[in-house]
Amino acid sequence: AGSYWVKIIDGEGCFAYSDTLNITVDNFANEFTLGEDLELCSGNMLAAPSNPDIISWQWNNGAVTPQIPIKESGIYGITVTNTNGCIATDEVEVTIIGIAPETDFSADTVCLGNPTSFTDLSTLAEGNIDQWLWDFGDGNTSNEQNPQHTYSLPGSYMVSLTAIASTTCQKGITKEVIVKAVPVAYFETSTACINVPYQFNDLSTAPEGLEIVAWDWSFGDGNTSTIQNPMHTFSNSGTANIELNITTNNSCSSNFSETIEVVGEFPSPENFSMILPKSGSVISEGEVFIQHNSTQNAIEYLTQVSDNEDFSNIILETNSSANDTSYVNLPIGNYYVRSKAINICMNETYTPVINFIVFSPSSISNLVLWLEADSVQLIDNLVSVWFDKSGNSNNAIQNNLINMPSINNSSLGGRKSVIFNGSSNYLKLFFNQTLSQPISIILLHNYTQNTNRFIIDGVLQDNRFALWNSNNSFLQFTNEGSFGFVKNAPYDFSIITSVFNGNSSKIYNNNINQSSGNNGATQLSALTIGSKYTNLSFFAGEIPELFIFNKEISKQEQDYIHLYLQNKYSPPVNLGADKRIAYGFCPVVLDAGEQFASYLWNTGETTSSITVNTAGTYSVSVTDIFGFVSSDEVEVRFPDIGLNTMDTTLCQGESMELAFSSAFTSDISLLWNTGETSPSITVGQAGEYTLTLTDTLGCSTNLTAQIGIDDFENTATLGEDRPFCMGDTLWLQSPWQPWQLDYLWNDGSTGSGLVINQAGEYSLTATNPNGCSGTDTVSLSFQGYAPEVSFSAPPVCFGLPTSFTDGSTVAQSEIISRSWLFNDPQDPAGGASGSTVSHTYSEPGIFIASLEVSSIAGCSRSLSQAVQVYHLPEPAFGPPNVCANLNTPFSDRSTDLEGGIASWQWTATDTDGSTINTSLLQNPEFSFPNPGTASLKLITTSLVGCSDSISRNINVRYSPEVDFSFTPACLGDMVSFTNLSQAPAWAGIQSTHWNFGDGDTTLLTNPSHLFQEAGIYPVTLTARAINGCQISLSKDVTVNYPPIVAFETPPICAATDYQFIDNTTAPLSEITSWNWNFSGLGSSTEQNPWFSFELPGQYNISLEAKS
Repeated sequence: AGSYWVKIIDGEGCFAYSDTLNITVDNFANEFTLGEDLELCSGNMLAAPSNPDIISWQWNNGAVTPQIPIKESGIYGITVTNTNGCIATDEVEVTIIGIAPETDFSADTVCLGNPTSFTDLSTLAEGNIDQWLWDFGDGNTSNEQNPQHTYSLPGSYMVSLTAIASTTCQKGITKEVIVKAVPVAYFETSTACINVPYQFNDLSTAPEGLEIVAWDWSFGDGNTSTIQNPMHTFSNSGTANIELNITTNNSCSSNFSETIEVVGEFPSPENFSMILPKSGSVISEGEVFIQHNSTQNAIEYLTQVSDNEDFSNIILETNSSANDTSYVNLPIGNYYVRSKAINICMNETYTPVINFIVFSPSSISNLVLWLEADSVQLIDNLVSVWFDKSGNSNNAIQNNLINMPSINNSSLGGRKSVIFNGSSNYLKLFFNQTLSQPISIILLHNYTQNTNRFIIDGVLQDNRFALWNSNNSFLQFTNEGSFGFVKNAPYDFSIITSVFNGNSSKIYNNNINQSSGNNGATQLSALTIGSKYTNLSFFAGEIPELFIFNKEISKQEQDYIHLYLQNKYSPPVNLGADKRIAYGFCPVVLDAGEQFASYLWNTGETTSSITVNTAGTYSVSVTDIFGFVSSDEVEVRFPDIGLNTMDTTLCQGESMELAFSSAFTSDISLLWNTGETSPSITVGQAGEYTLTLTDTLGCSTNLTAQIGIDDFENTATLGEDRPFCMGDTLWLQSPWQPWQLDYLWNDGSTGSGLVINQAGEYSLTATNPNGCSGTDTVSLSFQGYAPEVSFSAPPVCFGLPTSFTDGSTVAQSEIISRSWLFNDPQDPAGGASGSTVSHTYSEPGIFIASLEVSSIAGCSRSLSQAVQVYHLPEPAFGPPNVCANLNTPFSDRSTDLEGGIASWQWTATDTDGSTINTSLLQNPEFSFPNPGTASLKLITTSLVGCSDSISRNINVRYSPEVDFSFTPACLGDMVSFTNLSQAPAWAGIQSTHWNFGDGDTTLLTNPSHLFQEAGIYPVTLTARAINGCQISLSKDVTVNYPPIVAFETPPICAATDYQFIDNTTAPLSEITSWNWNFSGLGSSTEQNPWFSFELPGQYNISLEAKS
């Protein structure tokens, strides 16, 4: 072995070296060995040493494997060859000492988590197998014959079993065992609501290369499902255990369970609001964005757009997300938008409805020119063509590069504008027809240099329409007239509306009328934009948008365009979504934007942004450069944090735990003003305790609690030891009101005071509302007996004196003084002395009168009790006006505060003072016969016996004297009625009303009426005077049937008297007259006349009867 090279030298003495060859010697033949001779059991294996370089094995028994089974004793040799082709040989003598087991086993294939069962299949020709050595391939072993083993990971494991016979002969075997991977079942739940479908979502995962093929859900109420993501409706509230079992395509399963709460009701979503659009906005077509705030308790949001306020026609409904802005494409029109939040029980809360208008200037008639800065043709960012968006192709053009205005891509409101440099820029356009007045021009522009510059003008000297600033006045000019208003240059963006309409021309600045004048009748055929018609006096400023209408636009149209420009170039203020801070204490910046002219926050601040660190609703009102005012508000919520108490009083010697309470405690640091940093501290001293919280952002906030010490045990006292009047009450002296304390006396009583009946020592333990107790003891000696105080004072009616009578007594002594206090509101200190006194109270009510009685022993006692002075009833009645000779009901309106009215006594007096009538009814009727001033008196007596009266003048108004007549009434004939009613001129009849008793009425004064049937009809005439008095009179009108005329005409003899018999009838009446005609030969008015005809023949006999 070694390194070898060759040096080669030529004839000239030059040389060169060959490559180096490293030679190594393979000592394989000397190193390979089968080892020492050995003893084996029949069936054991004889193996060549393991060597990765060996590529072939040749045993002397013909085997060519690395190892061979040994069945009998003998010499076993092997020849091996390695990768270098080197050959080694060796042999070993093997002596058989017994028979080895035929080792074998079986194992099942399981899913991870289940135990794998191993079954020993080993056999032994002679003897018994005594031991089994298992190696499960994962570091675990077993000595059982048929073990079970649970693997912790899926995969393939090489499991070995060595069986050992009683002769110690052994043999091993290794087999592959498979543990199948299992899926992971998982789902999440939130609160569900009864009778509302609840969506379950499977969140399970399958091992790589596998897929889930089956789902088995159990909903805890007896219902199941095999759908991956089922919906289920719970019918009962409470909790339910949800189980999911999944199976993958390798037949392995996994189970997961979770408890779900099912409620019968759930808080409705809190009130919330829209963010965009702003109420009343006029929005450019194609620029509608919708956004709403979030709210508590909501799981879903729906946004609705309608073309009517009651949302009876919803044209758009879409799921929405809180605080996200969505674009909707709406055509021109008036719209209403709202969002609704839905909770788990499908309860809904709507935002207030927002009205907005989608608008385009093209919707206004007679639009002849519309220039907008986003519709231009550019050459090197210079405007060569400003396209007309009205559809009339009235494009403004400039072909010379030096005269082309430029474009500002981010001007007012971040939108484009055309910039005129004030030295050379202008555009010209020629209308495709000559425009006659009225003409309206609306111009949005600013003015950046000095005065005397033309914004627009005509193109010829004799045909000019101009808007320009001359000597700091904005002028509206034509060849025939000019007027304007003061507007100092330079100035910010403003909207000029110029109406050219002869002597009715006018000009507006930001929608405010500034001036009026006469622009004559000049027509408009062409425009110069950016200079005078002579291409001088160049305009310096920007124009984002310009409109021309061939009419005088209405005020509403003008307002729409102004709102359109405002929302487009200076949108209303928008503070964004409500701020809900989930973590931290850093202040929140509320920014209204810097584009407005003025600001006023509800905090009083006037800056464009404010910083807040307390929860609440913040609003701002802003004014933009056009003078338009808008406002917005936003709610700010910080994390809910606090101490377990803010103000607490401890008893002397007590302590308590003062603790921080919050929905979160991690990721914040705590520092008490005591120096401690734990979430809670123990406090026992009075003072202010402050906890400083600092978040990971470095922001801090303080929580403060005021702790007080109650010294009740040192301040509550029964007083010094002293003589005491027996029968008096012993009271505790303390800062608290007696009714605020709990008491326990030494005799077990719990009253606020203790009646002392004998001398001795008395103790009391009292507890105040803070739970603090104090105990004191006092020794009382005999002084005398306290009087037993009593008095009587019967109730009286107001105005009468109350009599007070003392009934007090005292034992073993005598009363020497009595002091009364009446407690009259008009004389609070008023009183008297004596055993019997009286007092007339200044007002009715219940008064606490008191009597203090003193004995000769120096013992006193007082008594306070209620004394009642009854209220008098307050009589009242109506009405004050009546009509003469008409029964008028009078309504009692009396009131009484003592329980009600018991009786009424009425007296009605005529205008001459004489009594007309009296009554004891509550609501009587009286008739006053004579117009004028009468009177009525009412005396009321209450249930407690108190009386009062009232007398009122009664205005008795003149009543019409109603009467009428009518003509006889036969069925089929008109009945004429004559109104005979009368009234003086100063109380004349204003109207009449007839009721004919058959359902027909009339307002005629003297009507005629046709009754449709015979009968008796109550006809009523009502006459109403101008003083309001109304009198009715009814008369019966009988409508008779016409008589039914009949008589007998038997054959008669000539020259013979014959009596004609009348058979006429008259229903509802009787016949009053008869008129017979005997063929002109005679007549009669008798009912049954006699008559004779002298000659034979035929005669006509007629009878007319009247009823």
